[in-house]
Amino acid sequence: MRFIIFIFLFIFSLGSNAQETAWLSKYDKNGLRVFVRGKKTNEYKAELQVEAGIQSCLALMQDIDVHTHFMGAVKEIGILKQYTNQHFLLRTIIGMPFTMKDQELISEAIFKVMSNKSSVKVEIKAKPNAIPQGDFKRMNIADGFWLFEKLADNKTKITYQLKFEESNAPNWLVNYFVLDSPIKTMTGFAKHVIKDKYKTMRVEWL
Repeated sequence: MRFIIFIFLFIFSLGSNAQETAWLSKYDKNGLRVFVRGKKTNEYKAELQVEAGIQSCLALMQDIDVHTHFMGAVKEIGILKQYTNQHFLLRTIIGMPFTMKDQELISEAIFKVMSNKSSVKVEIKAKPNAIPQGDFKRMNIADGFWLFEKLADNKTKITYQLKFEESNAPNWLVNYFVLDSPIKTMTGFAKHVIKDKYKTMRVEWL
């Protein structure tokens, strides 16, 4: 009997873990889909197809100075160190909801060409100890990626996924921020990447 109960509890726990890690659809409009997951909604994933080639998308991603124009929560961003033309250490000031103070993110961004050479993954990893602590509260977790997949010469599928540390803010505020940020980021990216500036720009490493 104890063995049967153990098996039942084990199977139940597997089911519970699967439910906890399942993506929940929160937004689906005009081709943009946003999903969230986590006990306190601390991870999101956004998907969108843009009318631009993969080279244009990568050129915009490496044009760091304009990230404040399309990334929803980014107030400031700059390169602390460039290791190669595909590897950067970045400092970002994240604008938090009105009841919370802005936070600082020190992160590593690595552009990786996938084996099929028709997609590129930009891996994002928080590096909270990379430089001395300043005046801002620093984010310890902000890990994820951008994935750019070539669908045609002038069409690219973008997936943007990010996981961050749980917040003590009210759930309604966290939910609003988690949904608002990827929506603004993806719609802003789609508007910027079709500008004439990026139509002819190329990254030399692809």
